[in-house]
Amino acid sequence: MADTGTSRHEGGPCAGMRNGALSSREAGPLSPARRHIAPAAWQVMSAGSGSASPGGSAAPTERPYGSLLEESRAVLRVHGSVDELSAHRFRSDVLDLIGGATVGDRVTVDLTEVDFFPCSAVAALVTGLNASRAAEVAVEVLVTPDTVPEKVLTICRLPHRHR
Repeated sequence: MADTGTSRHEGGPCAGMRNGALSSREAGPLSPARRHIAPAAWQVMSAGSGSASPGGSAAPTERPYGSLLEESRAVLRVHGSVDELSAHRFRSDVLDLIGGATVGDRVTVDLTEVDFFPCSAVAALVTGLNASRAAEVAVEVLVTPDTVPEKVLTICRLPHRHR
């Protein structure tokens, strides 16, 4: 097989997922993503920010990354965009959650308020899942149906549950 010079991480099921559309880097010249138009069914609206119209005129808003670690309930609540710039903080937050648990504990990563979840976020979550196996801690990942995190985790075949 000929080497095309393409990195393994540039393609695949998680590449370019930003609100359900390919980035213009992965999109062809005539694709909807190149024109910055995403199908309305793929648009994700954050809570309280309105709803997408069938014509796609209401653009989804992405909030900055934020998290809250509820140690007493062993829950990490994440909100906003877990993008390339905040993925390291997300990874650290997940590892802190798991590090605070003991063998046999169950912890929850709540992604129900996440607007954007690219491959860097998936990699951070997988790092946490691997650490949880080594620590013998069960991790439950919560998502909202029909959102970018739910679609990405489904495509990547990572365990998650609807809230």
